[in-house]
Amino acid sequence: MIVASNVTKRFRKFTAVNSVSFKVQNGSTVLLIGPNGAGKTTIIRCIMGLISFRGEVYVDGEDVHKHGERTRKKIGYVPQQLIFPESKVYEHSKFVCSLKRVKHELIPDKLKLMGLWDYRNVKIQSLSAGLRQRFSIALALMNEPPILIFDEPISNVDVRGQMDFESIVKTLTGEGKTLFIATHFSGMSEYADNALVLNHGQLIASGSPQELLEKINAKNNLYLKIKSGLSEKAKDLISKYGGEDISIEGEWIAAKVPSNTKISLVNSLLQSGFDVQDLIIEDITIESEYLKLIGLTN
Repeated sequence: MIVASNVTKRFRKFTAVNSVSFKVQNGSTVLLIGPNGAGKTTIIRCIMGLISFRGEVYVDGEDVHKHGERTRKKIGYVPQQLIFPESKVYEHSKFVCSLKRVKHELIPDKLKLMGLWDYRNVKIQSLSAGLRQRFSIALALMNEPPILIFDEPISNVDVRGQMDFESIVKTLTGEGKTLFIATHFSGMSEYADNALVLNHGQLIASGSPQELLEKINAKNNLYLKIKSGLSEKAKDLISKYGGEDISIEGEWIAAKVPSNTKISLVNSLLQSGFDVQDLIIEDITIESEYLKLIGLTN
């Protein structure tokens, strides 16, 4: 568990983090969301005891101020900028294991977990951005830490890399790892238990992604194709389920609907005899909507 209480960090006259408090439960996945410059990386450095700060941070019951080196051994850190030497995958893995004072016998297991065993004799610089990210995670796992911290893990990879990372998150949560992910990109909230929204160094909202989306009355985009002549009647039913911004173009209806009513709405349309020929639902995420939460506090 990570427990942060009134964490404050100032760089001369600039306050990067201002009295931030939160908890990360064992085995949970927590997102730290906010725009660039919000203080996300500074909070990560405080958790890891890499910089001085006011307030308290406990990792697995131990004070970071007093036992920084010991608490860091419980954390696997994956930075935003991945910088590697001109060496091969297995060679560098051995070097990292030596630094962490762990057995080299762990290397095959971690490389296989990240799908990198076939690349063990390949130069790191020859790997794609997505594979380098996987390698960075494998290195973070070498000493088998219970906690993994990611700083903007999908900012430097393509869509395939983002999908790969989502798969990795599912794998790690399945192993009971505690994940703390700093991000301002969408896609992670499906796997997150809680989200912390940060702006100008202050924690402005926290809760499950669903709770935060309900707080700002966020709605999914719904597109329905219904047999010609029934669109107006369907529009009335959509309105009853909280649909807004409803428009009709030919056989297609577009609307914004609350996420907690979308399934009931579709069932009601079918039970009412509407011939639904096609259906598209665009889910919203807390990462894509966090600016609205920031707007509530400004």
